[in-house]
Amino acid sequence: MKDGWAVLVASLLLRKTTVAQVAETCEKLLRKFPSPQSLLSAGESEVVELIRPLGIHQRARQLRGLAKVLVEHFGGRVPCSREELKKLPGIGRPHSR
Repeated sequence: MKDGWAVLVASLLLRKTTVAQVAETCEKLLRKFPSPQSLLSAGESEVVELIRPLGIHQRARQLRGLAKVLVEHFGGRVPCSREELKKLPGIGRPHSR
């Protein structure tokens, strides 16, 4: 995967889920939403429906939050800087409580 958006989507879907489970769903999701802008223009229920087979519908909100930050702060592009990537919602290390 060379597309930064595809890598971010796959990394979010793969959390606590196997590659075998994610592969087909991720491909469908990226075909329908090839960019953060396209995902952001969809309703959350549309994203939930696509990832429902994985049983991780709460990630639809995470994906939309990620898309929103990318569109609003990075012009819809995935930043190249490690520090900026770590600041993206759902991408950096989890904060300790």
